[in-house]
Amino acid sequence: MITRWAVILTIMFFVPVPICAGNNAVPHGHMARILLDERWNGKRIEMKVGDEIRIELQGTGAAGYAWHFDKLDQDLIQLKREESKEKAGESEKTVGSPVRHTWVVLAKRTGSSVIEMSYYRIWEGKDKSIQRFKVEVDIIP
Repeated sequence: MITRWAVILTIMFFVPVPICAGNNAVPHGHMARILLDERWNGKRIEMKVGDEIRIELQGTGAAGYAWHFDKLDQDLIQLKREESKEKAGESEKTVGSPVRHTWVVLAKRTGSSVIEMSYYRIWEGKDKSIQRFKVEVDIIP
């Protein structure tokens, strides 16, 4: 009996429950955290004011390439933080190993916008981009 309750409580408090973009099951007044990766490229999401989007995109370390925002409407969406880390589990750091880039943005007010990013070497310019990421965003009250 105690074991069953221990399992139930563990599941309730320690197993993360994903919140999908556009999910209306999020109770009013609660901030949703929405994870976007390469699979969301070209799609549309709906979120509420105060919700956070975590964008995670893969890159290559030490190759000179970086992700750059082409469009980020700062009247509607605020960039809260940006970070990069090498692929977890690698025992040796090697030049060109995969890197996961992360940006956390916050929906500030209602409206429609687009988040666009390009992956290129800064000295070659956006025209030489080898990857692009675009998500249409509808922010509701």
